[in-house]
Amino acid sequence: MAVLLAAASLKMWLDFGQCQLRAEMQRLRGLVDSNTQRMAAIRDRTSDLAIETKTLISRREELHVRVLLERDRLTELEERLERVRPKSQ
Repeated sequence: MAVLLAAASLKMWLDFGQCQLRAEMQRLRGLVDSNTQRMAAIRDRTSDLAIETKTLISRREELHVRVLLERDRLTELEERLERVRPKSQ
């Protein structure tokens, strides 16, 4: 009788542990799914930022070239002005 009682108690204890284990596994699966979704969103945002960064760098380089060209043009205009301006005596 005591053996049956011990076996029943052991089975209840194992069933309870198994139930707790299932609940913990479900909770962990939820965390993994949530983190997977967050990582996908972060990866997408990182990709978007890389594209935006390349676009901004390209725009900056275009503006820099334009500034250099305009500076050269201004220098040429200043030199031409010096050549045509009457010399003061």
